[in-house]
Amino acid sequence: MRNLFLSIILFVFVNIISAQVTQEWVSIHQNINNYSSSGNIIKFDNSGNIVVAGESGGEIVVIKYSNNGTVIWTTIYPQSCNGAVSLAIDNNNNIYVITTTTNESSRDILTIKFNPQGTIQWVSRFSNPGYSLDLAVKVIIGTDGYVYVLGDICLVQYEFVSLLIKYNASNGDSLWTRIYYESDDGRDMVMDSHNNIFIAGWGLKIIKCNSDGKLIWETNTISGAEPMALTLDKKGNLFVTGDIYGLSSEMDCITAKYDSTGTTKWVKTFTTNHYDWPYSIAVDDSSNVFIAGFCTPYQNYSRACLVVKYNTTGTKLWEKYYLTSTNYDDRFLKIVVDKYGNCYATGSYCYSGPDYHYIITRKYSKNGDLIWSKAYTIGSFSETRDLIIDSLYNIYVTGYSPPGLTTIKYSQIINISLIGTEIPSAYSLSQNYPNPFNPTTKIKFDVMRNGNVKIMVYDIMGREVQTLVNESLKPGTYEASLDGSKLNSGVYFYKLITDGFTETKKMLLIK
Repeated sequence: MRNLFLSIILFVFVNIISAQVTQEWVSIHQNINNYSSSGNIIKFDNSGNIVVAGESGGEIVVIKYSNNGTVIWTTIYPQSCNGAVSLAIDNNNNIYVITTTTNESSRDILTIKFNPQGTIQWVSRFSNPGYSLDLAVKVIIGTDGYVYVLGDICLVQYEFVSLLIKYNASNGDSLWTRIYYESDDGRDMVMDSHNNIFIAGWGLKIIKCNSDGKLIWETNTISGAEPMALTLDKKGNLFVTGDIYGLSSEMDCITAKYDSTGTTKWVKTFTTNHYDWPYSIAVDDSSNVFIAGFCTPYQNYSRACLVVKYNTTGTKLWEKYYLTSTNYDDRFLKIVVDKYGNCYATGSYCYSGPDYHYIITRKYSKNGDLIWSKAYTIGSFSETRDLIIDSLYNIYVTGYSPPGLTTIKYSQIINISLIGTEIPSAYSLSQNYPNPFNPTTKIKFDVMRNGNVKIMVYDIMGREVQTLVNESLKPGTYEASLDGSKLNSGVYFYKLITDGFTETKKMLLIK
């Protein structure tokens, strides 16, 4: 194991909106030879540790952190390549990373297995006998324990087709290799619980094959559409997003839904003035669809961070874009959704000219309201490329900020729990208990329909001292916890605010 990095834990941050979120730690890993490095993918292992795979000076770097930011180990694979392209972790915490080599005469696909301690177990190489312009795309571990790798290979000059390889996880032996002429330019892959594989290729065309690689069905092609991301909901519906030339011969976002048989359910485009481009897609438990990328809302081609939400029938519910200036280049690269339907998007935005970017992470409610926004940088160009959320709603992002690969943890004040699922007949706010209190108390309230709910806390002068709840909630009975350890003794008021209803009650803090 070679450790070529200096580990720095930083606690400096830029706060844009400080409600309900705190930066817990930042870990920056700098190559001692001053080569550039970046985190590309981030995932949890089954022990709650965080694994980041990326690139450093043209080599693969894999880092495992504890959830408090401690670096457990760092491993470098010393092969000239494009860095880690995709990452998967099995039930035993073994790690699988794929990459594309950068040899000028032959670009091959490498699959590398690391054990839970970071030691390399095996390396498998696919070399195309054709034009040797192979591209690694995605790696997945099936519930059957096998490793599936998607590639994009060139058999005829400038014509790419999808490649799928199935490996034995224990020794890296290839069990079979399939080439799908039905799928040009495979760009993303997902797998269902039965180990069926879905590949999105050129024209937003999706093919389905089983765990033996047998083709089951293929969808129609949408001419000119280039896929960027693919996802699967709990009902087996598939959602793919990408770009397509619009009426003005510039790029629009295009998103399509297919059912479990490959039948097209709907296709939607999103356009502003010039270039609109999605990078990531996510679905919530109700099969609402979120895409994130950039758009150009002004005539001067300035790019804004973009999030668009569609419902399950393809109706656009809302769009949000974030532009720091009318002259620069902002974008989201990743979006995820929590169980309440809130979405989190991360990427970069300019703050002082085109060469100066912050890392930006934002949380929106299911209704599109901005809940919080966090920015970070210590240098010129900074960007995040991936984001994950744990069961406690801590957010981890990874990417690049000078001087190297950067991983950040944010925590949220999640002080609310669902204590009853029966739908109330009306909104209500209960008296806090205990009351008086020192320093904590609980507040119960009823929500009768879906919508954004706020509980604000005010002092005796009517000044807001805390936002206790600001979430999109489903119907039910909830309990929120208030920590008054940072408040002075005295009388306070708490107010429930929701669609068409408000109620205020008084409480007493005695220390």
